[in-house]
Amino acid sequence: MSSSLDALKKTQSWNKDPEFSSWLQGVYKEDLGRDLGAEGLEYWGGDHRGEDSSYHTGAGLTTGGKAATLKSIRDNIRRSDEYKTYQAGKGDDDDGDNGDNGDGGDGGDGGDGGDGGDGGGGGNANVNLSGFSDTLPEYEINDAMDAATSWGNRQIDHYTMRFLPEWKKSTNLAIDEGTAGLGFHANRAFTLGADGTPKARFTIPEAEDPKDMFDYYYDKLYGNNKSSGSGVTIDDLNKKIDSLTKQLNDAKILANDDD
Repeated sequence: MSSSLDALKKTQSWNKDPEFSSWLQGVYKEDLGRDLGAEGLEYWGGDHRGEDSSYHTGAGLTTGGKAATLKSIRDNIRRSDEYKTYQAGKGDDDDGDNGDNGDGGDGGDGGDGGDGGDGGGGGNANVNLSGFSDTLPEYEINDAMDAATSWGNRQIDHYTMRFLPEWKKSTNLAIDEGTAGLGFHANRAFTLGADGTPKARFTIPEAEDPKDMFDYYYDKLYGNNKSSGSGVTIDDLNKKIDSLTKQLNDAKILANDDD
């Protein structure tokens, strides 16, 4: 064991999570052929805990408070140039991982941005969820594996950063409008009585006999044919109309005679 690794195991960064630190050392040894360094431990430890290390902020990245899985961390390490160079020097997939080298996983632009050549980036955990940008490092494409991973990252980020916020906004708006409408009409129709119980602001009339209602309004408009307060009946009105019509016709006849 190297003296630098012995020193690393005594640091606060290692002892924040010794189990994760030991796992990460194994990944570095197997995938990169070297021991873990302080910068790599700090960066990937931050990813694993959802914390922004100084290496995150220095590269303009953030975990967004989202913890990365062990698989996504290993996948991102395997996207680094250092991994590709080391594995190429070993030959075709002789690391005993049954052909899973560089399966891309769920993000990152290659490595942890430290330890003397791990690249820089991270998985979806490094995406700032406050906005969507086509220039995020997770979208960088250098080869076919990057292209497939970039497409997946774009779909996930678009769903997370565009679809979900817009869907939540429209749903909340519909709820607010519906609630406001119900409250407005409820206040128009009801009030609270002295005892705190709802009380209708108006009285809804009971259903009546349609014929009675027709007769009532007919009498209001035309008078009662049997009797009315004014003494005028419908028959009287018909007689008056007939008389006026006769007078009009007589006047026309006289006018024609004068011609």
